[in-house]
Amino acid sequence: MSETEKMAPTASMETVMIIRPFKVGAAIIGFVSMLVSGLFIGASDWIEQDGWRQGLWEECIETSPGRVNCTKFNPPVYVFACRGLVILGLIMTFIAIMFDITALIIFPVKYSESMGERAGEVWSVGWTYWIGWLVAGLMLTSALLLCLDKDADEITYREKVEYENGIEDDDEA
Repeated sequence: MSETEKMAPTASMETVMIIRPFKVGAAIIGFVSMLVSGLFIGASDWIEQDGWRQGLWEECIETSPGRVNCTKFNPPVYVFACRGLVILGLIMTFIAIMFDITALIIFPVKYSESMGERAGEVWSVGWTYWIGWLVAGLMLTSALLLCLDKDADEITYREKVEYENGIEDDDEA
């Protein structure tokens, strides 16, 4: 090609992607905690005792080995309070850790107090109660990651694409 011939114009495009690792981690952990929250709120295994278990919405009795009969029950006031707290916790995820922890502490303490004369009977918290503590821990971790990310350095990926005479060239920096 001689200097007198005109060349096709060169097009250049640059894409910049900024990633903040702590914010990405916090978002993922927050999303997982929301999914697991639905499990622990709706399950009926908060308290277990001799073939009987109770959650926030129903109580279940094992009628025969492998056969469980679950029914809605007329709950005491503290169960209504716990229901409201975990629902608020799910809706207001930003401050949910305090609501969930409060409900997770109140439920077994008040259950134990309401046992009255049957206080000598053996009971334990169920697996979904522990899932509730897992959710609270995930939410706390997510919140801490967001707090730690303030004024953090960003990881930047740059991609430059140039078109010259029909040839495409990619560079990553």
